[in-house]
Amino acid sequence: MRDRSKAVREGAMMIALTVILVLLTYYVPFLSGFGMFVCGIPMAALAARNGLKAALPAVLGIFAVSVIVMGSPLAALSTVLMSVLPGLAAGYCMGKDKPFFATLSVCCLTLCAGWLLELFAVDKLLTGQGVEEMIKEAAKQFEDMMNTVIGGYASKSADGAKLAETMKAMVAAAEYMIKLYFPSMVILMSAAVGYAVVRLSGFVLRRTKIKDADTVLFSQMKAPRSMAYTAVALYVAMLFMKSGSPVWSVTANAVFVLFALIGVCGLSLADYKLRAKIRSGGARAAIYAAVFFFGGFLFIIAAYVLIFMGLFDSTRNYRGISD
Repeated sequence: MRDRSKAVREGAMMIALTVILVLLTYYVPFLSGFGMFVCGIPMAALAARNGLKAALPAVLGIFAVSVIVMGSPLAALSTVLMSVLPGLAAGYCMGKDKPFFATLSVCCLTLCAGWLLELFAVDKLLTGQGVEEMIKEAAKQFEDMMNTVIGGYASKSADGAKLAETMKAMVAAAEYMIKLYFPSMVILMSAAVGYAVVRLSGFVLRRTKIKDADTVLFSQMKAPRSMAYTAVALYVAMLFMKSGSPVWSVTANAVFVLFALIGVCGLSLADYKLRAKIRSGGARAAIYAAVFFFGGFLFIIAAYVLIFMGLFDSTRNYRGISD
């Protein structure tokens, strides 16, 4: 009985803490980008300590209170789907002493389901826009940006008509690529956010001594050999498929996701080598961000280099990390 009342008190505290975090990230503009990463941490702690029996009722409590304070059931549902439930999933796995990558997989699957429900249902009701409309809006914004950049030059140039036609082709190509690789984007965004949620939740649980959660440093991430072989085999098979067919589209997304993850493991290998010279993780992250945001064409070259590094490390096991 005492344990049950203690779990209820902890649940109430975590509901209050989560709602405070939700309000801060909802109403303070410069904090809004952190909501997806931090709002689920209280639920991770509750699930790790008391399990699903205490955490699931708390999620319902968070939803109910969020509806009141946010004034929108759909906004509250979006917060629960994208922030609270991934944290709960991560905390539950950590409480069961699951390995790091098992916890990460469950968290990513929870985020994927949340993203799909958010994009296909919540956003449609909240903004009146479905996925198709969002893609068209993104293409329109890209077209407006291109008009701003080269529109004035095109109107004065003798080749203005040809330049305008090229610009339309670029916009159409961008829209096609977004549609084609939309599933890959959802999966990769879920993986990136899931990794951040699991690492942050694990850090908080260890510091508060709730649970000594298993973790893997970024510099120790390696693609399994089977992933490398599968990626290369699918890429070769795709060359013999009919471009634009359903099977080709599915294969193209699988290849995109696999090579992106292998590229991340290549970056992990680079981080492993770089940390011997630059101990500060923040400094290394700043270098990677600078290449990503300001590298331009250099970023494309770096992406291919990282993929080859990831393939090399996967097959040669340069760092001696087991699959």
